[in-house]
Amino acid sequence: LAIFVPWFWQPEYAVADCHMPKDFELTEEEAELGNLWGLSSNQLMWRREKVAVLGQDLFKQEYPFNHEEAFSAVDGDPFIPTEAINRAIKHRVHEAVGAIILGVDVARFGSDLTAMVWRQGRKVIKIETMRKASTAAVAERVKQILENQHDAPVPQKVFIDTGGVGGGVYDILVELKLSESDAARVSAVDFSRKAFNHIKYDIRRNEIWGNMRHWFMQDDVTVDIPSHSLLIQSLMAPRKKYNKDNKLCVESKDEMIKRGVSSPDCGDALALTFAEPVFGNELETYGSAIENGPMFAPERAKALIL
Repeated sequence: LAIFVPWFWQPEYAVADCHMPKDFELTEEEAELGNLWGLSSNQLMWRREKVAVLGQDLFKQEYPFNHEEAFSAVDGDPFIPTEAINRAIKHRVHEAVGAIILGVDVARFGSDLTAMVWRQGRKVIKIETMRKASTAAVAERVKQILENQHDAPVPQKVFIDTGGVGGGVYDILVELKLSESDAARVSAVDFSRKAFNHIKYDIRRNEIWGNMRHWFMQDDVTVDIPSHSLLIQSLMAPRKKYNKDNKLCVESKDEMIKRGVSSPDCGDALALTFAEPVFGNELETYGSAIENGPMFAPERAKALIL
């Protein structure tokens, strides 16, 4: 059984007191890492010396803080900064507020998982996966959740990726004759469609991941995700890039599979919870994610629950 041991558990990975510079001062980044992981000044000095030799990316590869960080796109630029994800793992939002939103990413191939992620405001509150489940089985699970027949939070809104096999799940849900109120809570999202904010993004998947990226990166807002290995891996692994029109893009599933990285099913499911504004009883602002375009018009953003 392989056991991951973070580098800072090793007593030798710290500068001895006799070798500590008398004028040693923490940088802002080092102070944040110290608070996040409980690091001493001696450990941070050791890290500083190693980073000076290896560089940030190689240090993360050789000395990851946790086992999830090992999945980070260290040979490329991660779409969501690793530090932002680590903050969300460590931080806790004790009382989630706002609408409960469910994102459903339906498996395309046998090796993919159908992933369901529930988010309430600034907190991911539940994750479920289904392996090799038929479209009918996934549709039935969603129906049970909507009708409170399942041991899961009842969402105010469900977003389903319908660009591929997920279209079959959505169609079956329609055929299952949901109540009018339940049917109104289900929305289809085609990742390949043109982005609402077409100035910054080309397609919906890049736009939705961009919304999620901003959620993680807000300095003045605490967000909370569980230390769930599949979720963390799928958030850390995709790379950031720009297309020929200089629009922000997240690495596609096919590109990730080609370089031997698993499909980011849980990441896509969480991203789906950022597909559209959802109205609820509490307001949480979404900062600069409220951008130009019909999706994030200011009058709609007043009740945005993200």
